[in-house]
Amino acid sequence: MNPLDQKLRDFNIPIFNIGAHLPAVLANDVVGTVVKNGPNVSKFPIGSHVFSQSADLFSGGLQEYVLIDARYTALVPEGVSDEDAAVFPINAFTSAVSLFSSAGLGFPFPGTEESKTYDYKSQKLVIIGGGTNTGKFAIQFARIARVGTIITTASLAGEAELKAYGATHVIDRKASDIEQQVRSIVDDELLYVFDTFHSGDHSLAVSLLSNSRKGTFIHLLEGKPSDAVAAQKKAGWEEKQTMGASPAHPEFADLFWKQFPKWLQSGAIKPLKYNVIEGLDAEKVNKALDGYKDLSKGQRYHVRF
Repeated sequence: MNPLDQKLRDFNIPIFNIGAHLPAVLANDVVGTVVKNGPNVSKFPIGSHVFSQSADLFSGGLQEYVLIDARYTALVPEGVSDEDAAVFPINAFTSAVSLFSSAGLGFPFPGTEESKTYDYKSQKLVIIGGGTNTGKFAIQFARIARVGTIITTASLAGEAELKAYGATHVIDRKASDIEQQVRSIVDDELLYVFDTFHSGDHSLAVSLLSNSRKGTFIHLLEGKPSDAVAAQKKAGWEEKQTMGASPAHPEFADLFWKQFPKWLQSGAIKPLKYNVIEGLDAEKVNKALDGYKDLSKGQRYHVRF
């Protein structure tokens, strides 16, 4: 389950947007065995062990059978447990889209022809919310691409873990001088910020961008910077909001779902910590979703049945 599931539950999004899908079934990261294929689908034979995103946002994995789209699915690599595989589909895809697609920061996808001549080493990237699940994957992807400077804000209790993932600098998310610390590292040269955490006020993220060169700010949640911060950006900035649904980025998703299992099997991408709930216990599931209200804890819950 993801923080999105908590928001869908608490804000009645299925009721207001797609009432025909009630009752909604949450959880869009799924791992399991193929038991039936649709017409003209043969990519994954019956019995294939796969991980994917559920094909319907409101008909997810908290049920015995779920529909998935073969285009956005991969075999679970040998040696990877179901519980580990369930970490990746939405959070990892969201981070990859945010870094490597035209909908995000636009870095070339590692391993493509464009990536062979791209100067990743000279690039400077700030990931706000490095302790979130999406933040941890963004750090790992940036390391795979060999981005030269990877700065993240997070609790210093997780500094060693984030540096092991690839962060070159970890700044205390509660520090009062985050902007000053970032500028001491990159001066006025920062062109790329990915905020995985904040909603409402995006002043911090925009403040970090160069004042003299146009930068790009990617965020997952709605918000805007203060007028005072916006006024500092003489060259302006580009702002984009990304989402982790594979069907929203079909060409990129095709590339991702072919390459990602190779990174996973090679150990280039590490799974995150999670808690396991045994069985479809509604009380335990709702308690776990309550825990997602505090994103700073970076908790993750899987349901196994």
